[in-house]
Amino acid sequence: MNRAPQRRAYYPGSDDRIRSALDCYPDAERLGPRGQRILITGLNYAQPQPLLDTEYFAPVLGVVEIPHTGEQFARAAVQFVNTMCSGTLGVNLIAHPSTIRQLGPAFDAAVENLRYGTIAINAWTGLGYLTASATWGAFPGHTIDDVQSGIGVVHNGLLIDRPERTLVHGPFRPAPRSALSGQFPLSPKPPWFVTNKTAATTGKQLTEFASKPRWSKLPTIFASAMRG
Repeated sequence: MNRAPQRRAYYPGSDDRIRSALDCYPDAERLGPRGQRILITGLNYAQPQPLLDTEYFAPVLGVVEIPHTGEQFARAAVQFVNTMCSGTLGVNLIAHPSTIRQLGPAFDAAVENLRYGTIAINAWTGLGYLTASATWGAFPGHTIDDVQSGIGVVHNGLLIDRPERTLVHGPFRPAPRSALSGQFPLSPKPPWFVTNKTAATTGKQLTEFASKPRWSKLPTIFASAMRG
């Protein structure tokens, strides 16, 4: 987090939300080239926190440690995010392939019990949003009096009736290391990996291609992606 390349907090109001995080947590660490990345640790997992109810859309990271291991940790973590965190739009679950295999049915049960509209395992929930056939929306059950992340879904290109959630899988490591650990290799390096050096350039080129598709643009896009 401290060594990641500098990126502008583009979202409107990001600076104000960073300041509000520092007001709530004055002991937070300030990381990055300009000290604008906020790391908040030492949080009590059983106590409500402003961090758990705020969508910062800014470089603010809170770490909550849960005092369990293995299957107990999986159950406690699911209980925590389901009951202590506001919103049910998307959740990321990061786990080493060997951990997933060791937990077996307990891992499947943890995924099943997560009350979120998109669950990304070793991936970015935005992949669910970017996939037109997938659904994108809050977990069912909200009402107009407690709307949280919304009611209903968008996209759903397969027109599934009353969908509950979308599940997205990705590699724990980029290629070729993903293949060495028994996962499918995803190459070139995914743009959500912070170590991808050409994600912004490739994204801009893909946007221009979507605006004016030309076969002649593809070699430049592939070359940029492979350099990531």
